[in-house]
Amino acid sequence: MGIETAIAFVLLGTALISFVLEKVSMDITAITLFATIACISSIGFLEFWPSVTEVFSVFSNDAPLTIASMFILSTSLSKCHVLEQISNYLGKFCHLGYEKFMLVLLCLVALVSAFINNTPVVVVLLPVVISLSRKLDVSSSKMLIPVSYASICGGCCTLVGTSTNILASGIMESSDLFPEMQPMSMFELAKIGMPLMVFALAFLVMFGRRLLPDREALSSIISEIERKEFLTEAIVLSNSALIGKTIEESKIKTIKGTRLLDIVRGNLSVFERNETLKFRKGDKIILSCKPEGIIEAQELEGLDIFNQPSLGIEHVSSKESVMVEAIVGPSSSLISKTLQEANFRSRFNLSILAIHRKGKNLNKTINETKFRPSDTLLILGTEESIEGLRKTEEVILLDQAPLPVKNMRNKSPIVLSVLFGIVTFVSFGILPISTASILGVAILFLTGCIKPNDAYRS
Repeated sequence: MGIETAIAFVLLGTALISFVLEKVSMDITAITLFATIACISSIGFLEFWPSVTEVFSVFSNDAPLTIASMFILSTSLSKCHVLEQISNYLGKFCHLGYEKFMLVLLCLVALVSAFINNTPVVVVLLPVVISLSRKLDVSSSKMLIPVSYASICGGCCTLVGTSTNILASGIMESSDLFPEMQPMSMFELAKIGMPLMVFALAFLVMFGRRLLPDREALSSIISEIERKEFLTEAIVLSNSALIGKTIEESKIKTIKGTRLLDIVRGNLSVFERNETLKFRKGDKIILSCKPEGIIEAQELEGLDIFNQPSLGIEHVSSKESVMVEAIVGPSSSLISKTLQEANFRSRFNLSILAIHRKGKNLNKTINETKFRPSDTLLILGTEESIEGLRKTEEVILLDQAPLPVKNMRNKSPIVLSVLFGIVTFVSFGILPISTASILGVAILFLTGCIKPNDAYRS
């Protein structure tokens, strides 16, 4: 093994370790790795290391462009709420019972995933499946994992079902070792993928309920009575006895039915739940209170709970709060950040009460924990703030299915026609997959089915 091979293995191993540790985001690790390879090529001190031209030649393959186009197509289906319209009909099959309902659900997921990217399918169905699990009186954990597996199995049946198939097809077409090798056809993988998919779905339907774990939702750690709270803001006045005291020294924690959620100083959250933080004049304290807690909290000297116009400061508010579960999305800016680094409270006017990861509750180390994709969050806030968070792509709220947007539903036939056209043109050899997918994206842009910014983000 030469020095070039050793360096390549070291770079690969370092990247894998970084991916596992998640100290920095995956895209930063990837671009750093690419920059290192390019620098070594530019210096040219290794005899058998590829040149800069050879390194950049990997982008000459049309597979990455095809993959990007299919991501945009999948996002268009989501933006036009095609998947939501399909999922709305699932509730009609709940009366069939768990096994029959799961057969219908998994077949639908596999069919859709065979032609679009798996991620939007699963993302859209998460709140739908969780709500339907309550109707079936089954733990949502016994339904979510089968949905994920069904999307993977469906994606293995066609060329466009998953980006890895497209990439492999592109490499086959441009192979120097086998110059006569043809790229994959649209349904070439079906003769292997279909039998595997049928076996996998049958296994999940028959044995999934027995073998999968019975996990409670994160919100179940709080009873229905405890959920009926009010989110209240309070101001530390200039004559307050709290000034100069730590959280432990204050009497706030002793107030029955009251929880201290956050301390806002200026426009930034400074709440770290430690013994060193001391209250200052003008601090805004965010409390979650039961009705009796609000009454007791207002008796604290120097703490203003209700509106006082004479104070000359921004009015505080007392609104009924709601508690929802959410999952950190795959492209969320929260990833690899702690609660304080993400400045979640100030950005969204919401509080994170607990973090759930791989079946474990991390609320004891919530401030030191760095968010990861698929972390489940228990969030408390007003309905207005919850709806504001729902419009972002930071988290996937699990309280209800996404609501269709009326002015985009009329675009869904165009998106479906583009998808059908791509599959048809590639299946009959009229156009290669790269040309068909790029043409499809151009049509989506021209017809307003997706905006360029949304496409680039996808």
